Amino acid sequence: MMNYFELYVNLGNQAMHDEHDIARALRQVAARLQVIGDKSGVILDVNGNKVGAWEFGERKRRLEHLDP
Repeated sequence: MMNYFELYVNLGNQAMHDEHDIARALRQVAARLQVIGDKSGVILDVNGNKVGAWEFGERKRRLEHLDP
C-alpha cells in the first residue's frame, strides 16, 4: 500500500487567514513530523482553536474535514 500525507486547514477566522498564519501552521506540522515523530495531529490557530488536521501513513481512511 502507498503512503500518503493529507492536510486540511480552515482559513475562516482572524487568527488563521493569511500566508503568515499558514506558514506558521506548516512549520508546526513539519516539526511534529521530523522532530517528534508524530503521524497525525490537529492544527491550532494562535488562540488555540482547532482549524485543521493532518495525517501521514498508509491509506486507510479519509481525514475527517472540519466544519467551517
